[in-house]
Amino acid sequence: MSRKTNEELALAARTDKRAFEELYRRMVNRAYGYFKRRTGSVEDAEDLTQALFVKLYHSLDHYCDTDVPFEVWFFRVARNVLIDHVRVTKTQDKLDEETIADGQRDPIGDLSDRLALEEAVRMLPKSYQDVIHFAFFEGLTGKELAYALGVSEENARVLKHRAVKALGKLMASDER
Repeated sequence: MSRKTNEELALAARTDKRAFEELYRRMVNRAYGYFKRRTGSVEDAEDLTQALFVKLYHSLDHYCDTDVPFEVWFFRVARNVLIDHVRVTKTQDKLDEETIADGQRDPIGDLSDRLALEEAVRMLPKSYQDVIHFAFFEGLTGKELAYALGVSEENARVLKHRAVKALGKLMASDER
């Protein structure tokens, strides 16, 4: 079963428990990493990872391999699980986007300390955190990013530009 693509496993997992187990083994670390970076909490990351796979198990009938790659659909579901978590716990940070000044440097390309980057990303508005995570940590293309965020490709491009700009400003202000 390990030679099957994630798309094939997702389709097979609708009726085959072993296919779902293989899909879980392939994706659990990516899910945990996503939630850990977004929440900063080991406990929340573990709980959200579990919630994600329960949701995926019950949602596999909605996955269609002709629409988008499995990983993109997977992270869209993960994002929805995180949004639900934030709504329930009401811990969403309120960061006024207008207080962020324009910056000029590329915070992704020249940053050597990944922990500092992850901390700065957590300071961004939630919508920008998603964009940064999906585009740079997961490497989603523009079309995939748009699908994962549930927006048009043009909107995804604009959000990515704004998120990188805001992150650059945060990183520049930390160096002062």
